Amino acid sequence: MRAKDMIMAHLDGEVSLETLAAIRVESYAMQRWMNRLTPNTAEVVDGIRRIQAQSERAEQVIRSLRALMRREPTERHPFQLDQAVLDILPLVEARLYDADVTLQLDLDDALPPLYGDRVQIQQVVLNLLLNAVDALRGQPHGVAAVTLRVVPGKPGMALIEVVDNGKGIDPARIDQIFEPFVSTKSDGMGMGAGHLPHDRRST
Repeated sequence: MRAKDMIMAHLDGEVSLETLAAIRVESYAMQRWMNRLTPNTAEVVDGIRRIQAQSERAEQVIRSLRALMRREPTERHPFQLDQAVLDILPLVEARLYDADVTLQLDLDDALPPLYGDRVQIQQVVLNLLLNAVDALRGQPHGVAAVTLRVVPGKPGMALIEVVDNGKGIDPARIDQIFEPFVSTKSDGMGMGAGHLPHDRRST
């Protein structure tokens, strides 16, 4: 399958599965809030805002992937890195719960604005989080944990770390992890980490 076709197929995982799942969870929660004897309209309004944010993110992801395939220039703007990371967490909540994985956050809200492509940064962090959660499936209850850390790096830079306490990568495959579309996922839909160097250059 051509790389372009594989990227389009990957939309099923990045948009359809994660974003739509988050929207579905929000809609169910809103329905519960409205079905109470005294409807909680404030929670419903918050849910609507979150659904709007997720639908906008899906649109941004599709636009970003189209630009990637067309080799269009990357759009760079100032943004708050800690908030960009927080905005993608609703997309992994259901996966964390299903896999019985605890997420620990270490964010620095004092970081100055980052200049780059916000959507691509979010996409990289989201992929790393989802990969970490998938790697921890089957761990005993209360053991599996992922730490997401955003801290100052070298002068003018920030450091993002996604660390899990899983078994790690098979040493026999360590040289392949940055090859495009190389993945150990059983469904064969993993993009692998091969797209991360591109994101690192373009952001």
